[in-house]
Parts: sequence; C-alpha cells; structure tokens
Amino acid sequence: AFHYLFGSSLSKLIPFLILPIFSSRLSLDEYGQLEIFNVLNSLAYPLLTMSIAVNISRNYGTLDRDRLDSIVQNIVLILGINFLILGILSLSLNLDFLLDKSIVFAILVISFLNGIIQIKTTLLRQEGKPILFNFYEIARVGLGLIFSVLIIDHFSVSWKARPYGLLTGLTLVSIISFWSIYKEFFKVIKLSFREIKKLYKISFPLIFHGLGVIVINFSDKLLISEFINLSTVAIYSSAYTISMAVIIFTEAFLRTWTPWFYLKQNIIKVFQSVLIYIVILFFISMVIAFGGKFLLFWLVDYKYHSAAILIPYLSFSFFIYGIYLIAQPFVILYGRTSIIANGTILSAILNIVLNIILLKKLGVFGAVISTTFSFLFNLVFITIYIIRLNIISKTTLLD
Repeated sequence: AFHYLFGSSLSKLIPFLILPIFSSRLSLDEYGQLEIFNVLNSLAYPLLTMSIAVNISRNYGTLDRDRLDSIVQNIVLILGINFLILGILSLSLNLDFLLDKSIVFAILVISFLNGIIQIKTTLLRQEGKPILFNFYEIARVGLGLIFSVLIIDHFSVSWKARPYGLLTGLTLVSIISFWSIYKEFFKVIKLSFREIKKLYKISFPLIFHGLGVIVINFSDKLLISEFINLSTVAIYSSAYTISMAVIIFTEAFLRTWTPWFYLKQNIIKVFQSVLIYIVILFFISMVIAFGGKFLLFWLVDYKYHSAAILIPYLSFSFFIYGIYLIAQPFVILYGRTSIIANGTILSAILNIVLNIILLKKLGVFGAVISTTFSFLFNLVFITIYIIRLNIISKTTLLD
C-alpha cells in the first residue's frame, strides 16, 4: 500500500513546482489568465471522462476476463464519443471572451489524453503493480511540467506554455498507455451497446458531481476576477494552491484505500482505517495552516506574499473536503452516484450565491467563507444519506 501512497503523493507534489516557475515569469494579470485556463481545463475533465474509470474499480473483484475486456473497450469508445460531441460544441459556441478556440480545443484533447491514462493507472492499481503505476503517475505530471518549463523559457508564449507543455507530455504518456491497453484488452472486439448504456447510467451523474466540484473550487476565482480584479485572483490562487497540500495526502490515500474497500472489507477494519485517516488528515491540515506561509514565501515571488493570511482558513476548508472524499466510495459501491451528484450540485449553487453576496461585503475573505460552507454542506448531505439508506452495512462485511 505504501508504494501507491508514495507514488500518488509524489505526483501530486510535482505541480507545486509550477507555482514558483510561473509566478516569477508572469505578471499578476498573466498568472490570472493562466488560472482561467486551469478553471476551464478542470471543467472539461469531468465532462469528457465522467469519472468513468470508476466502473473498473467498483467491479474488478467480481468480473471475469471477457466482461473486463468489454468494459475497458467500451470505456475507451465512450471517451472518443464524448470527445467528438464536446469538440463540435466547442467549435459552435463562442468562448472567445474567455480563451481563443485553439486553447479551448487543446483543453478537450488534454482531458481525453488524461482519460486514457486514467484507465491504465486504474488497471495497474487493481492488478497490484505499484512500480508501473508510479511510472505512469509521475510521467503524466512530470513530463507536463518539464515541457511547460522548456516552452516558457525558450518561446515567447507567456502563460500558454502550460497548455502546450501539458499537450506534449500527455501525448507521449497516453500513446504508451493506449498501446498497452490495446495489446491486453483488444484481442477480441467486444463493443456492446448494452454495456455502453450501463456505463453511462453509472457515470453520467458523476458529470454533475465533477462539474459541481469544479464550480466550488473555481467559481470563486471567476467571480473574484469579475468583482475585484485578476491580480487578486492570482494572490488568492497561490494561497489556494498551498492549502491544497492537504489534499495531496487525501488523494494518495484514497488511491490506495479505495480498491481495498471495494473488495468488501470487515466493517470494523473499515471504521478503523477511516478514523486513522481523519486523524492524520487533521494533523496535516494543522501543519499547513500554521506552516503554509513559510512554504508560500519560499515558493513564490514577493508580490504574492499577501496571500499568507488566507492559508489557515483554506486549510480548514480542505480538511472538511477530505472527510467528504472518504465518504464517496460507500455511495459509489452501492451504485447511488446520483446522491453524490445532487449534493455537489446543491453545494455548488450555495457556493456561487455566497460568493456573490460575500465578495461585495468581505472582499477575498468572502471566497474563503463560501468555499468552507460549500464543503461542509456537501459533507453533511452525503452523511445524511449514508445513514438514512444504511449504506455502510450494505457495502461492508459485518463479520
């Protein structure tokens, strides 16, 4: 388990290197524009992928080889269908007020390539191959970083070095991923309309969940740019990035814990692991809350240092979000993904309303408060349904 935790943590740490590199080379307005790209890039990913690789994890222990081949093949086909649909929509919609069409199309390609790589890493995690899992995880993020740095240092493209670097790195890793998937799972073509329908039924609600999460995480930045300015977006984003160090542990832990949980573990063992997770998460959030400002001062240019005051509050927000994330697998295994989607949509709406109200009165602190209450609402919502539907006893073994 440690091997997966190490690899996932390392891959999540790599993007922190982007912060000093880009903050020192871009003006505040250019960095704000980069954040707008990050917002749209994050929006596109759940739309295109629908978190569809979760269908491999939740069923892996009960599938025969023919069914697994069918699921993998149809997941790849669905990614292609979604890419074509979103590509046509992006060309027909006028998004020039945000980014030019070439960057919007690049965002869709980035999401598609990430989707292919996610299929491969999910399979490796389920197959118990930590070394290869770490290779793909680190290469996916690391090559994007390396090419982004090379492009920004040698070409006059400003913030666009980031999408260009991501495209280059992800293309290389996704080619290797797809070739490996094709050799192992496409020996006999098993495309099935019935299978596609089942996959859409489980994963389609997760589109709205993914979009809701992105709205919660990024609507504050868009609204700050509207009600305040792009420079404040850059400052707020730097504090947000430092505070997200809390989630490095969360995502790494869940990548290790979730496959184990999906095999229907003893309820006592599940509760013990969840309790240990929450205690460690709390400790990490406190470290970031009180020590994050030193990391900020070390990583970024002095013009971003005013963001330090926001870090303790945002760290607490991510502590709440981390507890919410470990509740999700209970609902996914039970097949009630609509619960996750509904809760996230409602919390996203709450986030937007609170931002509109509080940004005018409290400035950037309004965004911090809005994020915290949105995460808290999501946690309470999913907890109520887990208790009401008795999901824990249905997704774990009682003896």
